[in-house]
Amino acid sequence: MLKNQIYALSILLFLATNILAQNDNAQIPQDDTFYIQSAINYGKNNDGFWDLPGEKDFAIGQKFSVYNYIPETQINRFQFGQSIAADRKFKFITSENSEYLKIKLSSVNAFVDVVGGESNNGTEIQVYEGNKTSSQNFRFKYMNDGRFKIYNENGKIINLSNRSSANGSSIILWDDHDGPWTEWVLISETTRKPLILPNKQKLLVVRKIGQIWAGLIGLLFNLQIIMEKTTVGFGIFLEIMNPKKGIIYKFGI
Repeated sequence: MLKNQIYALSILLFLATNILAQNDNAQIPQDDTFYIQSAINYGKNNDGFWDLPGEKDFAIGQKFSVYNYIPETQINRFQFGQSIAADRKFKFITSENSEYLKIKLSSVNAFVDVVGGESNNGTEIQVYEGNKTSSQNFRFKYMNDGRFKIYNENGKIINLSNRSSANGSSIILWDDHDGPWTEWVLISETTRKPLILPNKQKLLVVRKIGQIWAGLIGLLFNLQIIMEKTTVGFGIFLEIMNPKKGIIYKFGI
């Protein structure tokens, strides 16, 4: 038993120093432009799209909200003289910390950013110039059927204020929990279709290994072995979970 725990601890120490953590970020295309719509609205109406208020050029520090999508063919203005609706189209690029992605406005050198780098529930999300802080580091977790949760590096999720996708509703940080107001659909500007990854279904928890305190790195992890079904078959995996980040490492065994 002790030998197994030492072996598991060795794995954790190795992984903690490996910034190429396995998560769904690796499956997010970086060569396309996306709209981001609330899962509350997807497939029902054109509400719930990430956007900045107003129709004029926007400024650093403005806060993101959700608004009704108006087709570009009906918009008679160009922001910054170059792009129609530049404040609601996004690209994903690898952060300086390659475990995370940055969310960049597709045609403007500005990024999605947590105001003040805070982690309090209710902290707003703004547009800001690029920097190398955790406030611009995000991790995507696929929830099946085209829906994603978006985590900041601090472990909080991007969430709709008051669980509402009405025009002007703020996008804020909150503790991780479940509900369509916590989930987002990435819609390709090119195909006008959502990004769909293979659905994942946990069929059986084979064995819970429990918790291991990695004293040398000061992190608490939960470990479990699962059997998982995807569209390409079955597999058995070791999952290592951080309470703040969810599943951050997975190995086939």
